[in-house]
Amino acid sequence: MLNIKASFANHDSNIFFTTYFQGKSNYIVLATHSTMKSELYDNANSLLINEVLLQDWENSSKDKIENQIKEFFVELNWKLYAQFRQTNLPEQGISVILAVVFDNDVYLAQFGRMLCCTVTGKKRTELGRTWDNFHVKTKNELFLLGSIEDNIHVKVMQISLKPGTYLITIPSTLSDRFTIEFDSAFQPLAILSKFYEESAFPYFIIGADIKRSEKKKSFFLRRKFRISAIIAIILIILTLLYMRQGNNCVQEYINRARLLFKHQTRIQFTDVLNHANPTFEKQIRQLEKVALSPARSISLRTEMIGEMSYPITAVPQWDIENIYLISHNNLIALDKKTHLQKWNKHFENELLNMKKTDDKSLLVLEKNSQAMLIHNDGKEIWNNPSIQYKQPLESPSKSTTPYEITFQDDARLNANILVFQAVDMIYLVNSLSGDTISQYRFSEPISYISSYDPLEHCFYVIIDRTLIKLYLDIRSW
Repeated sequence: MLNIKASFANHDSNIFFTTYFQGKSNYIVLATHSTMKSELYDNANSLLINEVLLQDWENSSKDKIENQIKEFFVELNWKLYAQFRQTNLPEQGISVILAVVFDNDVYLAQFGRMLCCTVTGKKRTELGRTWDNFHVKTKNELFLLGSIEDNIHVKVMQISLKPGTYLITIPSTLSDRFTIEFDSAFQPLAILSKFYEESAFPYFIIGADIKRSEKKKSFFLRRKFRISAIIAIILIILTLLYMRQGNNCVQEYINRARLLFKHQTRIQFTDVLNHANPTFEKQIRQLEKVALSPARSISLRTEMIGEMSYPITAVPQWDIENIYLISHNNLIALDKKTHLQKWNKHFENELLNMKKTDDKSLLVLEKNSQAMLIHNDGKEIWNNPSIQYKQPLESPSKSTTPYEITFQDDARLNANILVFQAVDMIYLVNSLSGDTISQYRFSEPISYISSYDPLEHCFYVIIDRTLIKLYLDIRSW
């Protein structure tokens, strides 16, 4: 069986994605690379992932998978071409590599700057497109997916990985450095980890485990002896602890475990299929996958960003780069990574509220019913004093309408959840069953809470003058 040994991606424009076939050990691996961050590339990545999930890969046989991959990319190229041709991006296409893993075989298709090779010991073998002089290729020679106005010719490689052999995929920007480092060290995992610490990039490594040699072991190294020795040591330790703490210690630990377990509630999916419309066969299949997927534990945790030197008077907003705050007449932007102030824009009148738009801008509403559009760098785009809107009678923080977080907002979820805000409490509720999943109590009343940020997996909560991240921790068991 082939396993993913390592994988990383640095932002939404450079992604790593994998999904396993239902009930099987086979899976799909996808990585994309763009030379710049852009929401347009993020949208292309979302389209790519959705198209991958819609394919019936798990029911394909090995003799048909090659043609299925070819047809998939021919159709996808046209969809991405239609999307990119409406933009002014410097590169109207995207680098992609897709690997479909069946047992010990990998079916691979590559586009653009994503390169791959196999490594066995000290031997490195380039696959598909050659690595030499890749930086001098023209845009046409790059063969970016979505850049060609024609039916493309897709080459699918079939690779059989034996134990001890690794399939490595990296962007072409690192191919020369990787070759030099590998020729001297022969340690691909360590090399890529070193590169990633210097500057993040998308990559993945697939490999088969090396089988252990069947050498005859001495009596003290035999598995049965080691297991027996470990059990004996554990029993001795438990006996000593029991004698030290008294005969009530076991019951005390059981009671503590029962109390801790009460704070964890699993999401139930028993009624999902009962509400499905049987006329839509594809929807039924998707719901079955959701219902049969592993259960998830969802909890809340906080991280304090900092205490502001000014009062915060409106609901925070966010985008890919910034967190936005309103303090009476001022609009402040904080950097998401460093939490430092990037800019502060002063207005003549007090600001009531702001609304994030899809083009990296904020719609800001003044108290005198004046609306303005502010770019994320703080520059004013337009100002229209003739716009009339109804001012809210209450602060938006008093709203009892819950937030809904869907699979589209956070792919880690396998069911929609509702987020309710009380005076000093946050509740997570399963929207299918109404069960309370988790809750978090703050030490003081909540002033404001933002919408869900799927990039950081958190809300931004205001407690008096303190800005706090409220994270959604999701794990399988």
